[in-house]
Amino acid sequence: MNLEELKNSPKTMKHLVLITLLAICSNSFSQVSIEEKHRYLASLFYQGQEAIEKGDYSKAFSFFTKAYSEGDSINSPFELGDMSFDGNGCPKNLVKAFSWWEIAAKNGNASAMCRIAGGYFEGDCCQKDLPKALYWYKKAGDNGDFFGYGRYAS
Repeated sequence: MNLEELKNSPKTMKHLVLITLLAICSNSFSQVSIEEKHRYLASLFYQGQEAIEKGDYSKAFSFFTKAYSEGDSINSPFELGDMSFDGNGCPKNLVKAFSWWEIAAKNGNASAMCRIAGGYFEGDCCQKDLPKALYWYKKAGDNGDFFGYGRYAS
């Protein structure tokens, strides 16, 4: 069978249709699993928020830690940073707080960017560094944190 006969063969066309359908189905399944993963992460995050509202900081810390370990690198690390800074649900640890905020900031959390700037400005979580503080305040503002812009401007 030559190439032209192979291209026009009904069997080849069936295989192409089958391969196309499998690709479409595979893509649909991966989309569903991504959506399910996002729902799961959101559920863990909101359970953490509810635990905070009830004053159960240990439970909240567990939910945020689980959400982070399952893939939330934006919101949960921010919350874990705040909890570590205040000692809510975990021992107070300013260095650990700063490292949690760094994770969140590097993944786009503008509030975490502002916290990092504050750390550099005050020198309580890390070595004081005013140029880095200004950089992070500006970055926070550029990403929608108005407090960051205000601090950058002053």
